[in-house]
Amino acid sequence: MQSVEDRFLRHVAESESRLHSEMQAGFLDLQRQMGALRADVSKEIAALRKEFTGEITSLHKEFAGEIGDVRKEIAALRKDFTDEIAALRKEFAGEIGDVRKEIAALRKEFAGEVGDVRKEITAMRKEFAGEITDVRKEIGEMRKEITTQTRWLVTIMVGAAVLIPVLQRVMAWLLP
Repeated sequence: MQSVEDRFLRHVAESESRLHSEMQAGFLDLQRQMGALRADVSKEIAALRKEFTGEITSLHKEFAGEIGDVRKEIAALRKDFTDEIAALRKEFAGEIGDVRKEIAALRKEFAGEVGDVRKEITAMRKEFAGEITDVRKEIGEMRKEITTQTRWLVTIMVGAAVLIPVLQRVMAWLLP
C-alpha cells in the first residue's frame, strides 16, 4: 500500500509534467502566431514600399529641380548685390575719404584739448592737496580740543556729584 506522501509526490510530479507539456505547446503555438504576424507585416511593408517608391522618386526629382532653380536665383541676386556694392563704393569713395580726413582732424583737435584738461585737473589736485592737508590738521586739532573739554566736563560732573551731598548736609546743619 502506498503512503499518502508517496501519492502526493506522484500527483505533484504528474501535475508538473502536464503543466510543462501545456506550456511547451502554448509556447510553440505563440511562436507560430508570431511568425505569421511577422510575415503579414513584412508583406504590408513591401506593398507600402512599392506604392510609395514611385511617389517618393517623383517628389525627389521635383524638389531637385526646384532647388536648382532657387540656387540659380540666389546666384543672380548675389551677383546683383555685389555689383550694387561696387557701384556704391565707387560713388561714395570720395565722400568716405573726406569723412575720414575730418575724423582725423577732429581727433587731433580733441587730443590737444584733452591734454589741456588733464593739465588743469593735475593743477587743481595740487592746489587742493594743500587745502585738504590744512583741513585734516584742523580736524585733528578740533578732536583734541573736544577730547580735552569732554574730560574737563566729566571731571566737573564727578566733582559736582560728590559735592552736592556734602552741600546738602552742610545746608541741613546750618538751617535746622
